[in-house]
Amino acid sequence: LKSLTRDWSAEGKIERDAAYSPIKDLVQKYLPLLPGNQDCFAGSLSTDESPMTDIPKICVPGSGVGRLAFDLRALGYSVQG
Repeated sequence: LKSLTRDWSAEGKIERDAAYSPIKDLVQKYLPLLPGNQDCFAGSLSTDESPMTDIPKICVPGSGVGRLAFDLRALGYSVQG
């Protein structure tokens, strides 16, 4: 229950930010998204573009209840937890 509370409730935001923000900051620093690729899964591609082109793929092993994977996906990355 502690993992669920930390990852998905307002009460866990401080702990979640302390744990996940440094990881998300480093991912964005070392695996930057190219302009225009953030919305590639929203159906905004033209017919000659591949949806997976230039989008970094991230594996989040031991992802628990999935919040870090969810947040990275919300940033625009291709993620598997």
